[in-house]
Order: sequence, then C-alpha cells, then structure tokens
Amino acid sequence: NGDVKVAVLTGAAHAFSAGGDLKWLHERTLATPIENEKTMIKFYSRFLFPLRKLPVPTIAAINGPAVGAGMCISLACDMRVAAQ
Repeated sequence: NGDVKVAVLTGAAHAFSAGGDLKWLHERTLATPIENEKTMIKFYSRFLFPLRKLPVPTIAAINGPAVGAGMCISLACDMRVAAQ
C-alpha cells in the first residue's frame, strides 16, 4: 500500500516484549547445538527477515523491557526510541 510511510512497532502495557515461552526455551537445553542452530534460524527467520525487507522505515517504540526475541525485533528496526 503506497499510503504507508513508516511502520512503528511497540508493546502492550508496560513492556515492549516480556520474554519467550519458558517451556520452549528449556527444550533448547535438551537439544544438540546443531539442532538448536536449525531451530533458532527457523524461529528468527519467520519474523526478522520479513521485518528487514519492509519497503518502509521501521521504528521500535520501546515502551519498557525488551527481552529475548523482542530485543532482536527492536534491533532489526531501522530506528529505536526508548521511553524513560
């Protein structure tokens, strides 16, 4: 859509990203490094690659803690603005 000039990503309530699924993260400790590499590439490529390929500038409006993949999302944006 040519009307979109910028994409702003922010969190809900008092956090940009509160963190991940602890059960899923614990399962990573049971896998081999090779399995984890494949799993993590698949996980992050689902949203980081499309975010980086957006045809408009992206801004992470960080309104609180940015934990785990949320921190990665904020770093993948073109610009970051943090709340006090």
